[in-house]
Amino acid sequence: MHGVPRHDDAEGAVKRAALVVAALGAVAHAGPRPKLTVDHEPPPRNLKMRPRIAQQSIPKAKSPIPSAPTATPVIPSNATSPQQDTATAALREENQKVAFSLDLGYQLDSAALSGDASLDRKAPTAANPTFDSFRAYGFGEVFGATRGVGVSSLSTYLAVRFQLINPSKTSVINPETGVSQSVTYAPPISTWFEKSGVEIRHGWAEMKDFLPKRWGLSRLRVRAGEQYVYGPWVMHVDGLLVSYDGPILTLSAYSGLRHEDYTRSQSVDRPPIGGASVRFDLRGLKRALPLALQAEILSIGHSADAMQPATNTALFQGDWRPRRDVAMIASVRTLDGNVASERLETRARYKEVTNVVLDLNRHTKDDWRWDPTVLVGVDDPTAARRYLDLGPVVPRFVGSLRAGTLIAENIDLLLRGAVAGNLSNNDDIKNTFLAPYWELGGAAELRLRRTVAISTSALHRNTHHEQLAMPIVDHAGVTDPLVANEYRGENTFTEVGAAAKLTLGARTFSTQLELYGRKTDYAKLYTDALLVIPDHDIRYGGRITLDAWIGRRLRVFAAYEVSSAFDFQPEIFGYKSLRLMLTGVY
Repeated sequence: MHGVPRHDDAEGAVKRAALVVAALGAVAHAGPRPKLTVDHEPPPRNLKMRPRIAQQSIPKAKSPIPSAPTATPVIPSNATSPQQDTATAALREENQKVAFSLDLGYQLDSAALSGDASLDRKAPTAANPTFDSFRAYGFGEVFGATRGVGVSSLSTYLAVRFQLINPSKTSVINPETGVSQSVTYAPPISTWFEKSGVEIRHGWAEMKDFLPKRWGLSRLRVRAGEQYVYGPWVMHVDGLLVSYDGPILTLSAYSGLRHEDYTRSQSVDRPPIGGASVRFDLRGLKRALPLALQAEILSIGHSADAMQPATNTALFQGDWRPRRDVAMIASVRTLDGNVASERLETRARYKEVTNVVLDLNRHTKDDWRWDPTVLVGVDDPTAARRYLDLGPVVPRFVGSLRAGTLIAENIDLLLRGAVAGNLSNNDDIKNTFLAPYWELGGAAELRLRRTVAISTSALHRNTHHEQLAMPIVDHAGVTDPLVANEYRGENTFTEVGAAAKLTLGARTFSTQLELYGRKTDYAKLYTDALLVIPDHDIRYGGRITLDAWIGRRLRVFAAYEVSSAFDFQPEIFGYKSLRLMLTGVY
Protein backbone atom coordinates (compact mmCIF):
# COMPACT_ATOMS: atom_id res chain seq x y z
CA MET A 1 0.00 0.00 0.00
CA HIS A 2 1.22 3.51 -0.75
CA GLY A 3 2.46 5.40 2.22
CA VAL A 4 2.37 2.41 4.62
CA PRO A 5 5.63 0.42 4.40
CA ARG A 6 5.82 -3.11 5.73
CA HIS A 7 7.82 -3.83 8.87
CA ASP A 8 9.92 -6.45 7.11
CA ASP A 9 10.84 -3.85 4.42
CA ALA A 10 11.86 -1.39 7.13
CA GLU A 11 13.97 -4.01 8.94
CA GLY A 12 15.57 -5.01 5.65
CA ALA A 13 16.48 -1.38 4.97
CA VAL A 14 18.10 -1.11 8.42
CA LYS A 15 20.17 -4.25 7.80
CA ARG A 16 21.33 -3.00 4.42
CA ALA A 17 22.32 0.34 5.97
CA ALA A 18 24.33 -1.47 8.64
CA LEU A 19 26.21 -3.46 5.99
CA VAL A 20 27.03 -0.28 4.10
CA VAL A 21 28.36 1.39 7.28
CA ALA A 22 30.47 -1.66 8.09
CA ALA A 23 31.92 -1.70 4.57
CA LEU A 24 32.78 1.99 4.73
CA GLY A 25 34.45 1.42 8.10
CA ALA A 26 36.60 -1.34 6.65
CA VAL A 27 37.64 0.93 3.82
CA ALA A 28 38.50 3.68 6.30
CA HIS A 29 40.88 1.40 8.22
CA ALA A 30 42.52 0.18 5.04
CA GLY A 31 43.53 3.60 3.73
CA PRO A 32 42.81 7.32 3.60
CA ARG A 33 39.10 8.27 3.95
CA PRO A 34 37.53 9.17 0.58
CA LYS A 35 35.34 12.22 0.13
CA LEU A 36 31.71 11.16 -0.29
CA THR A 37 28.82 13.40 -1.24
CA VAL A 38 25.29 12.11 -0.68
CA ASP A 39 22.20 13.99 -1.88
CA HIS A 40 19.30 13.27 0.46
CA GLU A 41 15.78 13.60 -0.97
CA PRO A 42 13.09 14.86 1.38
CA PRO A 43 10.86 12.07 2.71
CA PRO A 44 7.34 11.85 1.30
CA ARG A 45 4.78 13.74 3.31
CA ASN A 46 2.37 10.82 3.41
CA LEU A 47 4.96 8.37 4.73
CA LYS A 48 3.81 7.19 8.16
CA MET A 49 5.04 4.14 9.97
CA ARG A 50 2.47 1.78 11.36
CA PRO A 51 2.59 1.83 15.18
CA ARG A 52 4.38 -1.17 16.64
CA ILE A 53 2.17 -3.44 18.68
CA ALA A 54 3.44 -5.32 21.66
CA GLN A 55 3.60 -9.05 21.11
CA GLN A 56 1.68 -9.83 24.27
CA SER A 57 -1.27 -7.68 23.11
CA ILE A 58 -1.90 -9.82 20.06
CA PRO A 59 -4.79 -12.23 20.75
CA LYS A 60 -4.16 -15.85 19.96
CA ALA A 61 -6.23 -17.40 17.22
CA LYS A 62 -8.77 -19.99 18.32
CA SER A 63 -8.86 -21.72 14.97
CA PRO A 64 -7.93 -25.43 15.08
CA ILE A 65 -5.72 -24.92 12.03
CA PRO A 66 -2.41 -23.23 12.98
CA SER A 67 -1.66 -20.12 10.99
CA ALA A 68 1.61 -19.63 9.13
CA PRO A 69 4.16 -17.33 10.79
CA THR A 70 4.32 -13.83 9.39
CA ALA A 71 6.68 -10.94 9.85
CA THR A 72 3.84 -8.43 10.07
CA PRO A 73 2.06 -8.49 13.43
CA VAL A 74 -1.72 -8.79 13.35
CA ILE A 75 -3.61 -5.79 14.68
CA PRO A 76 -6.38 -6.84 17.05
CA SER A 77 -9.93 -5.87 16.19
CA ASN A 78 -10.17 -3.52 19.16
CA ALA A 79 -7.03 -1.58 18.24
CA THR A 80 -7.52 2.02 17.17
CA SER A 81 -5.33 4.25 15.06
CA PRO A 82 -5.62 7.71 13.52
CA GLN A 83 -6.02 6.13 10.10
CA GLN A 84 -8.97 3.91 11.09
CA ASP A 85 -12.00 4.42 8.87
CA THR A 86 -15.03 5.58 10.80
CA ALA A 87 -17.33 3.53 8.56
CA THR A 88 -15.59 0.31 9.58
CA ALA A 89 -16.66 0.84 13.16
CA ALA A 90 -20.29 0.36 12.16
CA LEU A 91 -19.70 -3.15 10.84
CA ARG A 92 -20.31 -6.16 13.03
CA GLU A 93 -17.34 -7.82 14.70
CA GLU A 94 -16.28 -11.19 13.34
CA ASN A 95 -16.70 -12.86 16.73
CA GLN A 96 -20.16 -11.40 17.37
CA LYS A 97 -22.45 -14.27 18.38
CA VAL A 98 -25.82 -12.57 17.99
CA ALA A 99 -26.93 -10.31 15.13
CA PHE A 100 -30.33 -8.66 14.83
CA SER A 101 -31.95 -6.27 12.34
CA LEU A 102 -35.43 -4.74 12.17
CA ASP A 103 -36.95 -2.92 9.17
CA LEU A 104 -40.14 -0.89 9.54
CA GLY A 105 -41.71 0.78 6.52
CA TYR A 106 -44.73 2.74 5.38
CA GLN A 107 -45.87 2.96 1.76
CA LEU A 108 -48.21 5.42 0.05
CA ASP A 109 -49.45 4.78 -3.52
CA SER A 110 -51.78 7.02 -5.50
CA ALA A 111 -53.11 7.52 -9.02
CA ALA A 112 -55.31 10.53 -9.87
CA LEU A 113 -58.15 10.43 -12.38
CA SER A 114 -57.76 12.62 -15.44
CA GLY A 115 -61.47 12.83 -16.30
CA ASP A 116 -60.95 11.31 -19.75
CA ALA A 117 -62.58 8.10 -20.91
CA SER A 118 -60.63 4.87 -21.05
CA LEU A 119 -60.11 2.90 -24.25
CA ASP A 120 -63.39 1.04 -23.61
CA ARG A 121 -65.18 4.44 -23.72
CA LYS A 122 -65.97 4.42 -20.00
CA ALA A 123 -65.09 7.46 -17.90
CA PRO A 124 -64.57 6.57 -14.22
CA THR A 125 -65.46 9.27 -11.73
CA ALA A 126 -64.58 9.92 -8.10
CA ALA A 127 -68.03 8.70 -7.10
CA ASN A 128 -67.77 5.53 -9.17
CA PRO A 129 -64.09 4.67 -9.69
CA THR A 130 -62.83 1.41 -11.12
CA PHE A 131 -59.85 1.27 -8.76
CA ASP A 132 -58.69 2.63 -5.42
CA SER A 133 -56.98 5.95 -6.14
CA PHE A 134 -55.10 5.94 -2.81
CA ARG A 135 -53.63 3.14 -0.75
CA ALA A 136 -51.44 3.08 2.37
CA TYR A 137 -49.95 0.05 4.08
CA GLY A 138 -47.23 -0.81 6.54
CA PHE A 139 -44.63 -3.51 6.22
CA GLY A 140 -41.50 -4.74 7.90
CA GLU A 141 -38.83 -7.41 8.05
CA VAL A 142 -37.04 -8.99 10.98
CA PHE A 143 -33.65 -10.66 10.61
CA GLY A 144 -31.89 -12.59 13.34
CA ALA A 145 -28.78 -14.76 13.39
CA THR A 146 -26.73 -16.54 16.03
CA ARG A 147 -23.35 -18.24 15.90
CA GLY A 148 -21.93 -20.42 18.64
CA VAL A 149 -24.68 -19.68 21.15
CA GLY A 150 -25.07 -22.67 23.48
CA VAL A 151 -23.17 -24.94 21.07
CA SER A 152 -19.99 -23.68 19.40
CA SER A 153 -20.77 -25.42 16.11
CA LEU A 154 -24.40 -24.24 15.86
CA SER A 155 -25.58 -21.34 13.67
CA THR A 156 -29.15 -20.15 13.14
CA TYR A 157 -30.84 -17.66 10.85
CA LEU A 158 -34.40 -16.29 10.75
CA ALA A 159 -36.02 -13.82 8.34
CA VAL A 160 -39.68 -12.84 8.76
CA ARG A 161 -41.72 -10.47 6.61
CA PHE A 162 -45.03 -8.94 7.65
CA GLN A 163 -47.48 -6.36 6.30
CA LEU A 164 -50.54 -4.50 7.55
CA ILE A 165 -53.10 -3.57 4.88
CA ASN A 166 -56.61 -2.17 5.03
CA PRO A 167 -58.04 -2.63 1.52
CA SER A 168 -60.75 -0.29 0.29
CA LYS A 169 -64.15 -1.86 -0.19
CA THR A 170 -67.49 -0.72 -1.53
CA SER A 171 -71.00 -2.12 -1.80
CA VAL A 172 -72.52 -2.85 -5.20
CA ILE A 173 -75.80 -4.37 -6.30
CA ASN A 174 -75.55 -7.68 -8.13
CA PRO A 175 -77.69 -7.21 -11.29
CA GLU A 176 -78.61 -10.91 -11.38
CA THR A 177 -79.67 -11.40 -7.77
CA GLY A 178 -80.38 -7.82 -6.70
CA VAL A 179 -78.43 -8.40 -3.48
CA SER A 180 -75.83 -5.94 -2.24
CA GLN A 181 -72.34 -7.38 -1.92
CA SER A 182 -68.96 -6.11 -0.81
CA VAL A 183 -66.31 -5.62 -3.51
CA THR A 184 -62.64 -4.78 -2.96
CA TYR A 185 -61.19 -2.05 -5.16
CA ALA A 186 -58.08 -2.83 -7.14
CA PRO A 187 -54.96 -1.00 -5.83
CA PRO A 188 -53.48 1.90 -7.83
CA ILE A 189 -50.21 -0.01 -8.12
CA SER A 190 -50.25 -3.80 -8.07
CA THR A 191 -47.79 -5.33 -5.58
CA TRP A 192 -47.31 -8.52 -3.56
CA PHE A 193 -49.06 -6.91 -0.60
CA GLU A 194 -52.61 -8.17 -1.03
CA LYS A 195 -53.60 -8.70 2.59
CA SER A 196 -52.24 -8.50 6.11
CA GLY A 197 -50.16 -11.38 7.39
CA VAL A 198 -46.82 -12.76 8.48
CA GLU A 199 -44.54 -14.84 6.29
CA ILE A 200 -41.34 -16.67 7.22
CA ARG A 201 -38.87 -16.29 4.37
CA HIS A 202 -35.92 -18.10 5.95
CA GLY A 203 -35.61 -20.10 9.13
CA TRP A 204 -32.90 -22.70 9.56
CA ALA A 205 -30.32 -24.13 11.95
CA GLU A 206 -26.92 -25.36 10.81
CA MET A 207 -24.25 -27.54 12.39
CA LYS A 208 -20.67 -27.62 11.10
CA ASP A 209 -17.25 -28.48 12.53
CA PHE A 210 -18.95 -30.83 14.99
CA LEU A 211 -17.23 -34.05 13.85
CA PRO A 212 -13.58 -35.07 14.28
CA LYS A 213 -11.02 -34.10 11.66
CA ARG A 214 -10.27 -37.71 10.83
CA TRP A 215 -11.11 -38.59 7.22
CA GLY A 216 -12.16 -34.99 6.69
CA LEU A 217 -15.42 -35.34 8.64
CA SER A 218 -15.04 -31.81 10.02
CA ARG A 219 -15.97 -30.51 6.56
CA LEU A 220 -19.47 -31.96 6.89
CA ARG A 221 -22.32 -29.44 7.23
CA VAL A 222 -25.98 -30.11 8.12
CA ARG A 223 -28.74 -27.50 7.73
CA ALA A 224 -32.42 -28.02 8.57
CA GLY A 225 -35.38 -25.70 8.10
CA GLU A 226 -36.73 -23.30 5.50
CA GLN A 227 -33.94 -22.52 3.03
CA TYR A 228 -32.92 -22.09 -0.59
CA VAL A 229 -31.09 -24.93 -2.33
CA TYR A 230 -29.08 -24.50 -5.54
CA GLY A 231 -29.23 -27.20 -8.17
CA PRO A 232 -30.50 -27.25 -11.76
CA TRP A 233 -32.90 -24.54 -10.50
CA VAL A 234 -33.01 -22.48 -7.30
CA MET A 235 -35.71 -24.00 -5.09
CA HIS A 236 -37.27 -22.81 -1.84
CA VAL A 237 -37.48 -25.91 0.37
CA ASP A 238 -38.65 -26.78 3.87
CA GLY A 239 -36.38 -29.67 4.66
CA LEU A 240 -32.86 -30.96 5.29
CA LEU A 241 -29.55 -30.26 3.51
CA VAL A 242 -26.33 -32.21 4.06
CA SER A 243 -23.13 -31.10 2.33
CA TYR A 244 -19.41 -31.81 2.31
CA ASP A 245 -17.07 -29.01 1.20
CA GLY A 246 -13.59 -30.24 0.37
CA PRO A 247 -10.72 -28.77 -1.67
CA ILE A 248 -11.33 -31.28 -4.50
CA LEU A 249 -14.65 -32.98 -3.81
CA THR A 250 -17.92 -31.19 -2.95
CA LEU A 251 -21.07 -33.18 -2.20
CA SER A 252 -24.58 -32.16 -1.20
CA ALA A 253 -27.99 -33.78 -0.82
CA TYR A 254 -31.33 -32.29 0.18
CA SER A 255 -34.92 -33.35 0.70
CA GLY A 256 -38.16 -31.68 1.80
CA LEU A 257 -41.34 -29.95 0.64
CA ARG A 258 -41.47 -26.97 -1.66
CA HIS A 259 -42.14 -23.68 0.12
CA GLU A 260 -44.89 -21.38 -1.12
CA ASP A 261 -43.38 -18.50 -3.10
CA TYR A 262 -45.96 -16.94 -5.40
CA THR A 263 -48.95 -16.86 -3.01
CA ARG A 264 -49.56 -17.96 0.56
CA SER A 265 -51.99 -20.64 -0.63
CA GLN A 266 -50.08 -21.79 -3.69
CA SER A 267 -50.51 -25.50 -3.04
CA VAL A 268 -52.39 -27.57 -0.49
CA ASP A 269 -50.37 -30.71 -1.11
CA ARG A 270 -46.95 -29.13 -1.62
CA PRO A 271 -44.86 -31.39 -3.88
CA PRO A 272 -41.91 -33.23 -2.31
CA ILE A 273 -38.45 -32.25 -3.53
CA GLY A 274 -35.19 -34.18 -3.46
CA GLY A 275 -31.84 -33.64 -5.08
CA ALA A 276 -28.09 -34.10 -4.94
CA SER A 277 -24.94 -32.66 -6.50
CA VAL A 278 -21.30 -33.63 -6.84
CA ARG A 279 -18.40 -31.48 -8.00
CA PHE A 280 -14.78 -32.43 -8.72
CA ASP A 281 -12.38 -29.48 -8.79
CA LEU A 282 -9.17 -30.79 -10.32
CA ARG A 283 -7.40 -27.53 -9.50
CA GLY A 284 -6.99 -28.83 -5.96
CA LEU A 285 -4.74 -31.72 -7.01
CA LYS A 286 -0.99 -31.69 -6.43
CA ARG A 287 -0.57 -31.54 -10.17
CA ALA A 288 -3.40 -29.10 -10.74
CA LEU A 289 -5.55 -29.31 -13.85
CA PRO A 290 -7.61 -26.24 -14.88
CA LEU A 291 -10.87 -28.19 -14.95
CA ALA A 292 -13.91 -28.68 -12.70
CA LEU A 293 -16.72 -31.17 -13.40
CA GLN A 294 -20.17 -31.02 -11.82
CA ALA A 295 -23.37 -33.10 -11.92
CA GLU A 296 -26.72 -32.31 -10.28
CA ILE A 297 -30.12 -33.97 -10.09
CA LEU A 298 -33.50 -32.63 -8.96
CA SER A 299 -36.69 -34.63 -8.47
CA ILE A 300 -40.11 -33.01 -7.86
CA GLY A 301 -43.20 -34.98 -6.98
CA HIS A 302 -46.69 -34.71 -8.41
CA SER A 303 -48.85 -31.74 -7.37
CA ALA A 304 -52.52 -32.68 -7.63
CA ASP A 305 -54.16 -29.35 -6.87
CA ALA A 306 -51.84 -27.48 -9.27
CA MET A 307 -52.29 -30.19 -11.93
CA GLN A 308 -48.55 -30.47 -12.51
CA PRO A 309 -46.84 -33.83 -13.13
CA ALA A 310 -43.75 -35.17 -11.40
CA THR A 311 -40.43 -34.26 -13.04
CA ASN A 312 -36.79 -35.31 -12.93
CA THR A 313 -34.11 -32.82 -13.95
CA ALA A 314 -30.36 -33.33 -14.34
CA LEU A 315 -27.55 -30.87 -15.02
CA PHE A 316 -24.02 -31.62 -16.23
CA GLN A 317 -21.43 -28.83 -16.29
CA GLY A 318 -17.75 -28.39 -17.06
CA ASP A 319 -15.62 -25.40 -16.04
CA TRP A 320 -12.32 -25.08 -17.95
CA ARG A 321 -9.88 -22.26 -17.24
CA PRO A 322 -6.84 -22.67 -19.49
CA ARG A 323 -5.41 -19.31 -18.43
CA ARG A 324 -5.73 -17.03 -15.45
CA ASP A 325 -7.91 -14.55 -17.35
CA VAL A 326 -9.91 -16.98 -19.50
CA ALA A 327 -12.78 -19.26 -18.45
CA MET A 328 -15.15 -21.47 -20.46
CA ILE A 329 -18.27 -22.98 -18.87
CA ALA A 330 -20.43 -25.52 -20.73
CA SER A 331 -23.59 -27.14 -19.37
CA VAL A 332 -26.42 -29.42 -20.49
CA ARG A 333 -29.75 -29.68 -18.64
CA THR A 334 -32.22 -32.52 -19.17
CA LEU A 335 -35.88 -32.89 -18.23
CA ASP A 336 -37.32 -36.40 -17.86
CA GLY A 337 -34.45 -37.80 -19.94
CA ASN A 338 -34.76 -35.31 -22.82
CA VAL A 339 -32.30 -32.50 -23.50
CA ALA A 340 -34.00 -29.27 -22.37
CA SER A 341 -31.25 -26.66 -22.73
CA GLU A 342 -27.58 -26.23 -23.60
CA ARG A 343 -25.31 -23.38 -22.62
CA LEU A 344 -21.79 -22.19 -23.41
CA GLU A 345 -20.27 -19.20 -21.63
CA THR A 346 -16.83 -17.71 -22.30
CA ARG A 347 -15.25 -15.07 -20.05
CA ALA A 348 -12.04 -13.18 -20.76
CA ARG A 349 -10.23 -10.40 -18.93
CA TYR A 350 -7.57 -8.02 -20.24
CA LYS A 351 -5.22 -6.08 -17.96
CA GLU A 352 -7.51 -6.38 -14.91
CA VAL A 353 -9.90 -3.65 -16.12
CA THR A 354 -11.53 -4.99 -19.31
CA ASN A 355 -13.96 -7.91 -19.26
CA VAL A 356 -15.72 -9.66 -22.14
CA VAL A 357 -18.47 -12.28 -21.70
CA LEU A 358 -20.03 -14.35 -24.49
CA ASP A 359 -23.14 -16.33 -23.51
CA LEU A 360 -24.85 -18.79 -25.89
CA ASN A 361 -28.06 -20.66 -24.98
CA ARG A 362 -30.18 -23.20 -26.83
CA HIS A 363 -33.60 -24.25 -25.53
CA THR A 364 -35.60 -27.17 -26.89
CA LYS A 365 -39.35 -27.79 -26.93
CA ASP A 366 -38.92 -30.23 -24.04
CA ASP A 367 -38.01 -27.46 -21.59
CA TRP A 368 -40.31 -26.30 -18.77
CA ARG A 369 -42.62 -23.31 -19.12
CA TRP A 370 -41.60 -21.31 -16.07
CA ASP A 371 -39.64 -23.46 -13.60
CA PRO A 372 -39.45 -27.18 -12.74
CA THR A 373 -42.91 -27.03 -11.11
CA VAL A 374 -44.77 -25.43 -14.05
CA LEU A 375 -44.82 -27.64 -17.13
CA VAL A 376 -48.49 -27.75 -18.12
CA GLY A 377 -50.56 -24.72 -19.07
CA VAL A 378 -53.69 -23.67 -17.19
CA ASP A 379 -56.93 -23.39 -19.14
CA ASP A 380 -58.88 -21.57 -16.43
CA PRO A 381 -58.29 -17.80 -16.96
CA THR A 382 -59.12 -17.09 -13.29
CA ALA A 383 -56.57 -19.54 -11.88
CA ALA A 384 -53.83 -18.11 -9.65
CA ARG A 385 -51.13 -19.66 -11.82
CA ARG A 386 -52.50 -18.04 -14.98
CA TYR A 387 -49.97 -15.21 -14.87
CA LEU A 388 -47.19 -17.80 -15.05
CA ASP A 389 -48.54 -19.22 -18.30
CA LEU A 390 -46.29 -17.71 -20.96
CA GLY A 391 -47.56 -19.91 -23.75
CA PRO A 392 -46.12 -23.09 -25.22
CA VAL A 393 -42.39 -23.75 -25.21
CA VAL A 394 -40.78 -23.42 -28.62
CA PRO A 395 -37.18 -24.27 -29.55
CA ARG A 396 -35.07 -21.14 -29.66
CA PHE A 397 -31.54 -19.74 -29.52
CA VAL A 398 -30.39 -16.79 -27.40
CA GLY A 399 -26.91 -15.28 -27.57
CA SER A 400 -25.46 -12.23 -25.85
CA LEU A 401 -22.14 -10.42 -25.82
CA ARG A 402 -21.20 -7.83 -23.21
CA ALA A 403 -17.98 -5.98 -22.59
CA GLY A 404 -16.92 -3.49 -19.94
CA THR A 405 -13.81 -1.50 -19.20
CA LEU A 406 -12.46 1.10 -16.80
CA ILE A 407 -10.81 4.31 -18.04
CA ALA A 408 -8.58 6.50 -15.88
CA GLU A 409 -9.92 4.72 -12.77
CA ASN A 410 -13.12 6.78 -12.70
CA ILE A 411 -15.00 6.08 -15.95
CA ASP A 412 -16.88 2.79 -16.38
CA LEU A 413 -18.16 1.76 -19.80
CA LEU A 414 -20.48 -1.14 -20.62
CA LEU A 415 -21.75 -2.37 -23.99
CA ARG A 416 -24.15 -5.26 -24.53
CA GLY A 417 -25.77 -6.87 -27.55
CA ALA A 418 -28.11 -9.86 -27.82
CA VAL A 419 -30.01 -11.79 -30.44
CA ALA A 420 -32.72 -14.45 -30.13
CA GLY A 421 -34.24 -16.61 -32.84
CA ASN A 422 -36.72 -19.46 -33.09
CA LEU A 423 -35.47 -22.85 -34.22
CA SER A 424 -38.93 -24.24 -34.97
CA ASN A 425 -40.42 -25.04 -38.33
CA ASN A 426 -42.92 -22.80 -40.07
CA ASP A 427 -45.77 -25.21 -39.27
CA ASP A 428 -44.99 -25.35 -35.53
CA ILE A 429 -46.91 -23.39 -32.90
CA LYS A 430 -45.70 -19.81 -32.40
CA ASN A 431 -45.39 -17.99 -29.08
CA THR A 432 -45.50 -14.21 -28.91
CA PHE A 433 -43.62 -14.25 -25.57
CA LEU A 434 -40.71 -16.02 -27.29
CA ALA A 435 -40.61 -14.04 -30.52
CA PRO A 436 -37.25 -13.45 -32.27
CA TYR A 437 -35.51 -10.19 -31.43
CA TRP A 438 -32.23 -8.32 -31.41
CA GLU A 439 -31.18 -5.66 -28.94
CA LEU A 440 -28.29 -3.29 -28.29
CA GLY A 441 -27.57 -1.32 -25.15
CA GLY A 442 -24.86 0.40 -23.19
CA ALA A 443 -24.11 2.36 -20.04
CA ALA A 444 -21.47 4.74 -18.75
CA GLU A 445 -20.64 6.05 -15.29
CA LEU A 446 -18.36 8.94 -14.30
CA ARG A 447 -17.12 9.19 -10.71
CA LEU A 448 -15.84 12.50 -9.36
CA ARG A 449 -13.59 12.51 -6.27
CA ARG A 450 -15.25 9.36 -4.92
CA THR A 451 -18.35 11.22 -3.78
CA VAL A 452 -20.29 12.06 -6.95
CA ALA A 453 -21.23 9.56 -9.66
CA ILE A 454 -23.10 10.42 -12.87
CA SER A 455 -24.39 7.59 -15.06
CA THR A 456 -26.44 7.12 -18.19
CA SER A 457 -27.84 4.10 -20.04
CA ALA A 458 -29.72 3.24 -23.23
CA LEU A 459 -31.34 0.10 -24.63
CA HIS A 460 -33.13 -0.68 -27.90
CA ARG A 461 -34.89 -3.92 -28.82
CA ASN A 462 -36.46 -4.86 -32.13
CA THR A 463 -38.89 -7.81 -32.03
CA HIS A 464 -40.15 -9.66 -35.08
CA HIS A 465 -43.91 -10.33 -35.14
CA GLU A 466 -46.10 -11.42 -37.97
CA GLN A 467 -47.97 -8.30 -39.14
CA LEU A 468 -51.76 -8.50 -39.43
CA ALA A 469 -54.35 -5.74 -38.90
CA MET A 470 -57.92 -7.02 -38.90
CA PRO A 471 -60.82 -4.59 -39.57
CA ILE A 472 -63.46 -4.20 -36.88
CA VAL A 473 -66.85 -5.23 -38.32
CA ASP A 474 -69.00 -3.75 -35.52
CA HIS A 475 -72.34 -5.12 -36.75
CA ALA A 476 -75.16 -6.59 -34.72
CA GLY A 477 -74.86 -10.35 -34.42
CA VAL A 478 -71.25 -10.35 -35.69
CA THR A 479 -68.40 -11.15 -33.33
CA ASP A 480 -64.94 -9.97 -34.26
CA PRO A 481 -62.43 -12.83 -34.02
CA LEU A 482 -59.46 -12.58 -31.73
CA VAL A 483 -56.07 -12.06 -33.33
CA ALA A 484 -53.82 -15.10 -33.20
CA ASN A 485 -51.21 -15.28 -30.46
CA GLU A 486 -48.16 -14.87 -32.71
CA TYR A 487 -49.34 -11.45 -33.93
CA ARG A 488 -49.51 -9.82 -30.49
CA GLY A 489 -46.82 -7.94 -28.63
CA GLU A 490 -44.41 -5.06 -29.04
CA ASN A 491 -42.48 -4.44 -32.23
CA THR A 492 -39.78 -2.18 -30.80
CA PHE A 493 -38.97 -0.35 -27.61
CA THR A 494 -36.30 2.18 -26.74
CA GLU A 495 -35.49 3.29 -23.22
CA VAL A 496 -32.96 5.74 -21.81
CA GLY A 497 -32.00 6.55 -18.26
CA ALA A 498 -29.78 8.87 -16.26
CA ALA A 499 -28.77 9.02 -12.60
CA ALA A 500 -26.71 11.18 -10.28
CA LYS A 501 -25.55 9.92 -6.88
CA LEU A 502 -23.86 11.66 -3.97
CA THR A 503 -22.13 9.47 -1.38
CA LEU A 504 -20.32 10.85 1.65
CA GLY A 505 -19.06 7.46 2.76
CA ALA A 506 -20.14 3.96 3.68
CA ARG A 507 -22.94 3.99 6.25
CA THR A 508 -23.05 7.78 6.46
CA PHE A 509 -25.25 9.55 3.87
CA SER A 510 -26.12 9.11 0.23
CA THR A 511 -28.76 10.45 -2.15
CA GLN A 512 -29.61 9.51 -5.72
CA LEU A 513 -31.76 10.98 -8.48
CA GLU A 514 -32.91 8.71 -11.33
CA LEU A 515 -34.75 9.64 -14.54
CA TYR A 516 -36.07 7.35 -17.27
CA GLY A 517 -37.99 7.44 -20.52
CA ARG A 518 -39.38 4.66 -22.68
CA LYS A 519 -41.13 4.45 -26.05
CA THR A 520 -42.86 1.23 -27.12
CA ASP A 521 -44.33 0.45 -30.53
CA TYR A 522 -46.93 -2.33 -30.48
CA ALA A 523 -48.08 -4.57 -33.29
CA LYS A 524 -51.23 -3.19 -34.90
CA LEU A 525 -54.02 -5.72 -34.43
CA TYR A 526 -57.21 -3.94 -35.54
CA THR A 527 -58.17 -1.09 -37.86
CA ASP A 528 -61.27 1.09 -37.72
CA ALA A 529 -62.23 4.16 -39.72
CA LEU A 530 -64.01 5.87 -36.80
CA LEU A 531 -61.85 4.78 -33.85
CA VAL A 532 -58.25 5.81 -33.27
CA ILE A 533 -56.44 2.79 -31.83
CA PRO A 534 -53.03 3.75 -30.36
CA ASP A 535 -50.13 1.58 -31.47
CA HIS A 536 -47.39 3.17 -29.36
CA ASP A 537 -46.83 4.27 -25.80
CA ILE A 538 -44.45 6.92 -24.38
CA ARG A 539 -43.85 7.11 -20.65
CA TYR A 540 -41.28 8.74 -18.41
CA GLY A 541 -40.70 9.29 -14.74
CA GLY A 542 -38.15 9.51 -11.99
CA ARG A 543 -37.19 8.57 -8.46
CA ILE A 544 -35.24 10.26 -5.69
CA THR A 545 -33.86 8.39 -2.68
CA LEU A 546 -32.27 9.46 0.60
CA ASP A 547 -30.24 7.03 2.69
CA ALA A 548 -28.76 8.24 6.00
CA TRP A 549 -27.22 6.54 9.03
CA ILE A 550 -27.76 8.05 12.47
CA GLY A 551 -24.90 6.73 14.53
CA ARG A 552 -23.82 3.13 14.10
CA ARG A 553 -27.13 1.30 14.49
CA LEU A 554 -29.94 3.36 12.98
CA ARG A 555 -30.69 3.88 9.28
CA VAL A 556 -33.33 6.13 7.67
CA PHE A 557 -34.38 5.59 4.05
CA ALA A 558 -36.90 7.48 1.90
CA ALA A 559 -37.86 7.09 -1.77
CA TYR A 560 -40.32 9.06 -3.91
CA GLU A 561 -41.36 7.92 -7.39
CA VAL A 562 -43.54 9.55 -10.02
CA SER A 563 -44.53 8.57 -13.55
CA SER A 564 -46.21 10.27 -16.48
CA ALA A 565 -49.61 9.46 -17.98
CA PHE A 566 -49.95 6.36 -20.18
CA ASP A 567 -51.37 6.41 -23.68
CA PHE A 568 -53.18 3.12 -23.07
CA GLN A 569 -54.71 4.40 -19.80
CA PRO A 570 -55.87 7.97 -20.60
CA GLU A 571 -58.21 7.94 -17.59
CA ILE A 572 -55.19 8.17 -15.23
CA PHE A 573 -52.78 11.10 -14.87
CA GLY A 574 -49.95 8.89 -13.64
CA TYR A 575 -48.68 7.11 -10.58
CA LYS A 576 -47.02 8.39 -7.41
CA SER A 577 -45.36 6.44 -4.65
CA LEU A 578 -43.68 7.34 -1.35
CA ARG A 579 -41.78 4.83 0.77
CA LEU A 580 -40.34 5.47 4.23
CA MET A 581 -38.16 2.94 6.05
CA LEU A 582 -36.41 2.79 9.42
CA THR A 583 -33.77 0.13 10.08
CA GLY A 584 -32.19 -0.81 13.37
CA VAL A 585 -29.07 -3.02 13.46
CA TYR A 586 -27.59 -4.82 16.41
